[in-house]
Amino acid sequence: YFFPEMIGKNPWNLQDKKVLLEFCNGIFDFEIPQYSESIPIRLASYFYPEVFIPIFKLEHLKKICEILGLDTNAKTNGDRLFVYTTFLSEKMKSIPYGNQIKMIFSYNTLYTIELYNRLKKGENFDFILNDYKEVWKKTMVKEGFELLKKLKVS
Repeated sequence: YFFPEMIGKNPWNLQDKKVLLEFCNGIFDFEIPQYSESIPIRLASYFYPEVFIPIFKLEHLKKICEILGLDTNAKTNGDRLFVYTTFLSEKMKSIPYGNQIKMIFSYNTLYTIELYNRLKKGENFDFILNDYKEVWKKTMVKEGFELLKKLKVS
């Protein structure tokens, strides 16, 4: 399904929005316990890194897109992936780097804004930082804090 050329079929034309929507909906048809969301998105971004930003949780994609102004009522995982992917692609098309860099930029934006909102509510930075268990998230929050200091926002 992900790479039809391997079985002699025509490749996916993911530049065509109808084909991209079909692809996004189809990748979630596979029954993979505990990985029904992340594995299909990982495979899509592996085989089509020019189309899919490697953010593997729909909830993360949703938060990033909402920060950038998206409001959608897409219900299925495939519809949501399609909407988030096309929206982010459009928003980030002027960034002259690949989707791996755009992923880092997206997560930096997400965690900086989350940090800003929590600081604005009066929460302590160390308390906020301790809420994040993963090292990569802590790193993003620390970088966000430095950015907010440079911008004289915090």
